Amino acid sequence: MRHGWFWVALVAAAPLAAQDSYGGPSVLSRGPVGNLSGSSDLLVLQPSLQLLGSYESGLYLPSVDSLGRQVGSGGSFGATASAGVNGYHRWKRTILGLNYQGNFRHYTRNPYLDGIDQIVSLNIQRQTSARTTVGVSGAGGTYSRGYGFGGGEGFGLNYGDFSQGVDPTLAAVPRFDLLDTRTYYAAGGADLIHQKSARLSFRAGGTAFAVRRRAKGLVEMNGYSARGDIMYRVGRRSTLGIDYSFSAYRFVRGFGSSDIHMAALNYSVQLDRNWTLALRGGGYRLENLRAVRVALDPAVAAILGQTGGVEAFYGINYGSIYGAGLSRNFRRAGLTLRFDRGIMPGNGVFLTSRQDAVSAGFGYRGWRRWSLSFEAAYSRMATTFQDFGSYQGYTAGVSTAYRVSRYVHLVAHSGWRTYQLQGNSKGRDSYFASVGLGFTPRDLPLSLR
Repeated sequence: MRHGWFWVALVAAAPLAAQDSYGGPSVLSRGPVGNLSGSSDLLVLQPSLQLLGSYESGLYLPSVDSLGRQVGSGGSFGATASAGVNGYHRWKRTILGLNYQGNFRHYTRNPYLDGIDQIVSLNIQRQTSARTTVGVSGAGGTYSRGYGFGGGEGFGLNYGDFSQGVDPTLAAVPRFDLLDTRTYYAAGGADLIHQKSARLSFRAGGTAFAVRRRAKGLVEMNGYSARGDIMYRVGRRSTLGIDYSFSAYRFVRGFGSSDIHMAALNYSVQLDRNWTLALRGGGYRLENLRAVRVALDPAVAAILGQTGGVEAFYGINYGSIYGAGLSRNFRRAGLTLRFDRGIMPGNGVFLTSRQDAVSAGFGYRGWRRWSLSFEAAYSRMATTFQDFGSYQGYTAGVSTAYRVSRYVHLVAHSGWRTYQLQGNSKGRDSYFASVGLGFTPRDLPLSLR
């Protein structure tokens, strides 16, 4: 099987970024903190299932017409079935976490766009000594609709719980792909965190990842990264630190590679009981090896019968990276805001690119039977060595659920998404809406004491 290696790597790989075990506020370089210390549950599993009827506009085939324009197929009614499970098992010194989300789509008007999207992550944290924690993790998936993985896409019954999401960007997959084509990704890595003292902690780790795409004209990628940081608790509510990482991208089906060195300062603070702020700022050094088109000497052009050629080019770029995250916990709600500027390996057309990403999420479960969640995101990519200009995408969605019985919910999702290439005033817009039934025993986790 052509992609058999992918499933082998997915099973063998182990998690991407270990959650940090130090006691200070979460910092952006380490990601969100999973805190299970306040729970007495040893085993918690939260399965979910949705059966939805849907309508979507702005469907496009992964092909172009004689003028190079992507072929559109208009809108279509359809059906979606999605299932997921997330949870953990805890032993005395070890925690095993699992998150799986998958869906199946069928369109009545254009079955060519039918497909199955699946994403999964598995992570293990082991406290090897009183001060040292080792985390091993793996993530992978396959999708054909690269518009993000929010609740409005039918991935799981989040109901405002944004802590259980699977983030494909951990495996260097962009949030917004340019074309609706089948993509496979897998990644695995490990981290070691050592708590030197009550205030000082160190982390070191690495990740290897790969991206494969079905469309022959899109560039694929292999890569790896190494990272480390030092964090110091300045006080009860604040943490200060520095992080460094090195990433290497090696492009497949296209000539080129990129090596990136990044370093940044981190600061996070617990503003009060509910508000948390995290800031990160620094810079990068990017080395690119690529093929560029050049004009031939007129004498050479006359002999060869062509006016241009291709040659290898090596260049170095410098730039800034920064980010900010703000979160607010309410009694029955949660709010998250995030901005990041960094370097991404691209989406198969745009290669190594600077990416600006903004996201916001809000979930509310304050009503007796109703719950509501909202998510919006913006992403802009600008290539560091191609003459493609920029590519930007937007998405926004809202999901709601009404609890009919203990395990059965009426659910509805709706949203909008668009992308636009620089210089293309038309862009591409899509609207979607779905309604159906959801099944989950989330209020009754399986607990073994």
